[in-house]
Amino acid sequence: MKTRLTLCILALSLMLTGTVSFAAGKSEITKILYQASSFSPPATQAGASVNWNVTNDPTIGGIPAGTSIAFTLGYSIQANGNTAVYPAAVTFGAKTNSKPAGAQDAIVTGLNSPACTFSSSSSTCTDHVTIVAPDIPGAYTVKIQPTSGTNSSGGQSGLGTGSGIAINFTVGAPGCPSANTVLTVTSPVCVLYHQPSATLSATLTLASNDGPLSGQTVQFNVDGSLVGTAVTDGDGVASLSYNSSALAVGDHDLTASYAGSCSYAAAISNAGSLGVTYNFVGFQQPINADGSSIFKGAAITVKIKITDYYGAAVPDASGHVFFAFGTPAIVGTDAEPIGGSSPDSGNTMRYDSVADQYIFNWDVKSLVNGTYTVLVDLNEGSACSNGHTVTLSLQRKK
Repeated sequence: MKTRLTLCILALSLMLTGTVSFAAGKSEITKILYQASSFSPPATQAGASVNWNVTNDPTIGGIPAGTSIAFTLGYSIQANGNTAVYPAAVTFGAKTNSKPAGAQDAIVTGLNSPACTFSSSSSTCTDHVTIVAPDIPGAYTVKIQPTSGTNSSGGQSGLGTGSGIAINFTVGAPGCPSANTVLTVTSPVCVLYHQPSATLSATLTLASNDGPLSGQTVQFNVDGSLVGTAVTDGDGVASLSYNSSALAVGDHDLTASYAGSCSYAAAISNAGSLGVTYNFVGFQQPINADGSSIFKGAAITVKIKITDYYGAAVPDASGHVFFAFGTPAIVGTDAEPIGGSSPDSGNTMRYDSVADQYIFNWDVKSLVNGTYTVLVDLNEGSACSNGHTVTLSLQRKK
């Protein structure tokens, strides 16, 4: 769980210096990291360590059908605050997120051998994975992620899935030498909840000189399902208007792929993200959004308002409140009324249908005086939103 940069410079500086950890536990703050190595055939990273491209045989513009792609996959934990609950047993699975029309999913073996149980934040696990390339020529993306044991909504383990890892490969057509191509999907794409359309785009170029390829058909997939195709323009850009209104809030897998021809090799799809977020209207009184509030009571009422793309209230969101101590100095300037709200247990916000807002009465009786960063997480994922923050000061008599 990371703070939104544009909302709170103070929270950012604290996270960068490693002096902050948000209380109450949250999956995004402690997540699984992935390290792939020892590829056979060889593979190269494509933009990030979690996105790998298997090297093509230039004589066929890909790898032969039925090729076994073998590699070592290690798992470790990025622990920023140690909020996960251990031991955490995690099961990993694979999904073919992008493939040519009519192709079968790639066969993946070697995961969970043995099953991975993280006994602490310093634990590691290793799998020796094999992916068998299907028979139909074209571009494929296989994504490996946890299937159980973690919960991005703050489940029992409190251990986030991380980004997963994508293995991209092209099955070549025998007797059809082709010029290698590169396809880059534009990511992340960010839309509001219930937004009627999103523009998906990807750029297709020749690997030899980065020159654009026009008039070629590119396929777009969201969460492994085909959502449409588009033809590249003179700059090699394919753009598709996609109806995103039915997508749930959070991160969604976005891939683009090019089937290729005898002139051009099929392009490896680059894994990306399509993020769906709420329209965050803001923190409500008694907390000043500019960070100037000073509170003196035993509880602080945290209120927020959110809407969808159309401005309609959202009554079924899941909101959680977290806080981080910043400095013993009182940086606020506006003393707020003490108020009489009774503290709530846990950290889950409740919905007030009369005021169309979410509320949580934060118990601060045991906290020391100083300035705090409050973060409200709405399970919007990490592609476009990492929570909503505000600063405030606590100055109670001891």
